[in-house]
Amino acid sequence: MIGFGVVGGSCATQTKGPSQETADTASIFVFGTINAGQSFVAAGTGTVYLHHVVLTIYPQEAVTATMRIGSSTDLTSYLGQTTAALSGYGDYTFTFDPVVELTGGDTYYFGLANSSSQYTDSFSLDVKSGDPYGDGISKEGSSWVLGSDANTDANFKIYMCD
Repeated sequence: MIGFGVVGGSCATQTKGPSQETADTASIFVFGTINAGQSFVAAGTGTVYLHHVVLTIYPQEAVTATMRIGSSTDLTSYLGQTTAALSGYGDYTFTFDPVVELTGGDTYYFGLANSSSQYTDSFSLDVKSGDPYGDGISKEGSSWVLGSDANTDANFKIYMCD
């Protein structure tokens, strides 16, 4: 059963929850105050705990990305924050410690920001055009407020504590 037996901190094992694992040539660029994110529905029922998120990212140069999880598109207020160092195309894991407490069945948002304001230090988030993940949509925005509907879904995997 997902989400029971964890009280803050880390969890020993995780199960893949919501995900969208198909990508195409589309991408959303993240640099300066421009950020990108995705909505998702937390797996399980009752109190559940998000451990980590895996995203497919292509950085132009080595850069640090910051991820926030929140309950609205305004991520200036958030439930959890973490970082990952990016250095080449691939899957990157954003691990939350302590884990993020969510309510199963509710909608949440993750957003990404870049530590650099230089366009040459940008990175792009792999996305799939259309609506392959029916419970969410990819969002673009700025200054931690996710805004316009990009009509795409990010390539993402969310792992919840067992």
